[in-house]
Amino acid sequence: MKVAVERDNLLAALAHAHRIVAKSDSIPILSTVLMSTEGGRLGITARNADMVAETSCVADVGTPGQIAVPLAPVAELLRRLPAGTAMRLEASDTAPEVAIRYRRSTLSLPTLAVAEFAGFTVDVSAVEVSIAAPTLIRLLETPLHASNVDDQRLFAQGVHLHFASDVSALCGVATDGRRMTRVVAPDFADAQRFPAVTIGTRSAGELIKLAQDVGGGMIRLRINDRLLCAEADGTRLITKLIETQYPDYARSIPTDLTKLVAMASHELESALQRALILADDKDRIVRCEVSSGVLSIATRSQKGGAISEAVEVEGGDGISFGMNARMAVEALAALKADVVEISTAGFGSPILMRKRGSTEAVCLVMPTRS
Repeated sequence: MKVAVERDNLLAALAHAHRIVAKSDSIPILSTVLMSTEGGRLGITARNADMVAETSCVADVGTPGQIAVPLAPVAELLRRLPAGTAMRLEASDTAPEVAIRYRRSTLSLPTLAVAEFAGFTVDVSAVEVSIAAPTLIRLLETPLHASNVDDQRLFAQGVHLHFASDVSALCGVATDGRRMTRVVAPDFADAQRFPAVTIGTRSAGELIKLAQDVGGGMIRLRINDRLLCAEADGTRLITKLIETQYPDYARSIPTDLTKLVAMASHELESALQRALILADDKDRIVRCEVSSGVLSIATRSQKGGAISEAVEVEGGDGISFGMNARMAVEALAALKADVVEISTAGFGSPILMRKRGSTEAVCLVMPTRS
């Protein structure tokens, strides 16, 4: 294989690959990228145990071919070269290495057998839908903070997308058992055709980055019972789905919203951030009480010291609850609201947070003893 390619184009094509491949070489194939020629482009394929990323860049193909090379040194070389540097990749069938030539220098790297580089295939029976990139971002990004990566409970490791009959719309939800965030996409017309799937936390993050690259365009999704494939602007991501029964989270959403208090979101977030100065690392619990138009937020450290904050609010006299301040701050960031409403059915009930006047996104934080 002989290919000429510009440094900037190759670096951009390796962006998805660099995020998903293994950082160590304990399993060499998982820290490797497959480079292959097709027409006037150089294709890039990377994989880990759960995801495959495929993209390409413009190249001048002299001799077509395929090579599998370790990603880390290639990416590091590209970062250290000046923008616009012309590069040539040369490999032969007789030697298990590739030569990367730039200026008057050469970097030689070992290659792996291309046959070892197997990907995932989404079969023809998959459900196919197209979704606007901003809609996909909203469905994944809003609840993502409530998911975990290393939790032993599979359902807690991702974002669940499904058609919810109670709102007749496609929803994205994540929960780790202590909090839950759900967002509704009422503008998605194919909601009833969308299969219920749970996308792993890391995979959801990569799909968000793909959607951000697309901007306001459309993303083509193909989904079966094991895999989800997303394609847009010449990039394809295929990810394994989490195969588990998602819990009936809707039962935890309170319907009694009579005890309601509203306040400026940024003021509440600032007060909670200051309260976290003394909140113990393990619990981060604060006590909240509403009286005479003021929300009092207080916490006392087991090591000594206390802090009390006050936020002006509307309504909610008599409400009192304890909650995890860090979870509340993350919920506020996900809601992106100017004015946030907090409601609870009473002491010991979940705390529901939402943007004032909107039901498209709700964040639930389980109560704590304070």
